[in-house]
Amino acid sequence: MTNVKLQLSFGLAAVLIAVASAAPAGAQGAEDGDPVTLSRNHFDRGVEYVQDGDLKAALIEFKRAYAYSPNYRVLYNLGQVSNELREYIDAQNYYRRYLTDGASDIDTARRRDVEATIAKLSSRIARIMLSSNIEGAELFVDDVPVGRSPLSEPVRVSAGARLVTAAVPGRPPISRSIEAAGGDTLTVQLDFPPPSGLPDIAAEPTLLPKARVESSGPSPVLWLGITAGALGVATGVMAYLAASDASDYHDAVKTKTTPRELQELDDKASAKALVTDILLGATVVATTVTLIVATTGSSGRERATHEAAHPSARLMIGPGAVRVAGNF
Repeated sequence: MTNVKLQLSFGLAAVLIAVASAAPAGAQGAEDGDPVTLSRNHFDRGVEYVQDGDLKAALIEFKRAYAYSPNYRVLYNLGQVSNELREYIDAQNYYRRYLTDGASDIDTARRRDVEATIAKLSSRIARIMLSSNIEGAELFVDDVPVGRSPLSEPVRVSAGARLVTAAVPGRPPISRSIEAAGGDTLTVQLDFPPPSGLPDIAAEPTLLPKARVESSGPSPVLWLGITAGALGVATGVMAYLAASDASDYHDAVKTKTTPRELQELDDKASAKALVTDILLGATVVATTVTLIVATTGSSGRERATHEAAHPSARLMIGPGAVRVAGNF
């Protein structure tokens, strides 16, 4: 800190002399609104802050002094304070501008000293190439914007822990903390997840159980309904034929035909009546099954899906046999 104080005192004297010589006649009595006077006041306060150890406040005051009266000698002091604050990028930039603006006014010894400091600062600077999977994303280093993705060249940063961030409207920002050593050239990719926050289904297909894929063909309920209807029609036709045969039998009885003919007529009527009963029973069964399937088909499909997703097996032991049954 002593070294900084001594060199800033030299800088103060040099600036005051330069400001005084640049001021027009009568400027010594200028009001506080005069740029030269304002520059001198900010520079004085900057020196006081350095002596008190408040380098951040001193940096602000020196920047104000340079803004009111741009004198290359203030750049040297800005470089010194920035270096002490470990803001190596800013320090190097201030020193380079100091050498450029001062040109031949800077003596040889001071120039060699500043050039050596610039070379030393280079070993404390890293480079970071930032990119993102979204073109146009705004990129930040330590919350300072450095451009948009993709960058044309790496970002120069002071060595140390750095926070890099990418941001786009309507999406949460993506941030990473990195450690940059002097001389490093790092590549950092800041990728945003899909908008839904879910994995990309196209990139990672999910295989569903076969039991969940339903057939696009006719429903079993439709076929059962058709069968029940057909049996009902057949039952009606057979009932009509049986009734007709029974009528023929009664007519034959009245005409006192032979016993053999009466027996044949009776047998025909009985056979058709039996078929009618069978068809009627089949119709009732088919109709009942249709209603059951129609009302329980949904729960059956859910059970099939569950069984397909959860294979099971059981051991069955019977007389003279052992077998395994289950769902795989």
